[in-house]
Amino acid sequence: MASVKGVSYSEALGSGLSGKKVGPKEIRSIEIEKAENGGHTVTHRFQHASDGPYREAETHVFGASEGKKLLAHVTKHLDVKAEESEE
Repeated sequence: MASVKGVSYSEALGSGLSGKKVGPKEIRSIEIEKAENGGHTVTHRFQHASDGPYREAETHVFGASEGKKLLAHVTKHLDVKAEESEE
């Protein structure tokens, strides 16, 4: 009977043995959902290169009193520059 060798998830996708340098994460989309406790959940989804590894989505949780922290996080990742209001 032949022996069967198991492979890891990354090896099965072709990235485990290649030794290629992985580029920076490039965000495809950001989802913001309101939580039942008044806070928010932010999910980052990443672009997938055809020859690169799969990147799991990242989730960040902000409490009801962390509105400024949430805005700073989102503006940082979307590279949004705030301008002063002319009011």
